Amino acid sequence: MIETSPQLKKNSALTQASFEQLLACLGPDREAAASAYLELRQALFTYFALRGATSPEELTDETVDRVARRLSEGQIIFTANLKNYFYGVARNVWRETLVKANTVTQLPETPLPLSSGPTPHDVMVETLETAESEKRLGCLQKCLAQFSDEERELVLSYYRDSGGAKIEKRKALAQTLGLSPDSLRHKLARLRLKLGSCVRQCLKT
Repeated sequence: MIETSPQLKKNSALTQASFEQLLACLGPDREAAASAYLELRQALFTYFALRGATSPEELTDETVDRVARRLSEGQIIFTANLKNYFYGVARNVWRETLVKANTVTQLPETPLPLSSGPTPHDVMVETLETAESEKRLGCLQKCLAQFSDEERELVLSYYRDSGGAKIEKRKALAQTLGLSPDSLRHKLARLRLKLGSCVRQCLKT
């Protein structure tokens, strides 16, 4: 059954009005918007999880929050498909995560001047990046579809949740499968290698 009233997360920095505006952009009515929203969140979760993110749910939240804020601020989105824009933002969020993991950036004491808006070059780069992101996501979903139901659910379940909930869920998952935590990690590592190989082959076509 489709959730027809997706709720704003309690820890979100968005206002309810911004969240409602986002839903309005995703579908012509509440049911269509709810379906598109849930599908989009699952795609973003998969994008981050399969890249080894420790908290794919948090990165998904950050991506959704950023897009919703930009929409509420009146930013013009240069793409006919809003999902493409989400993928582009997700790619930037992932890049920032990699940078934070390797460097500590010192903020300047004087704020940088605000940009007056995107240049044609910015638009061109963004269009290329979102197209590439969309293709990669399409390949991820295509390759996941080739997995057995058990393998696909295992991959998604393993990377679901964050923090303490993630640890407990993984312990419970290992117990359900009759595996030790190490055996479960090895099994997931093999599945990720299999999935990565499939995605790389898909991207070549």
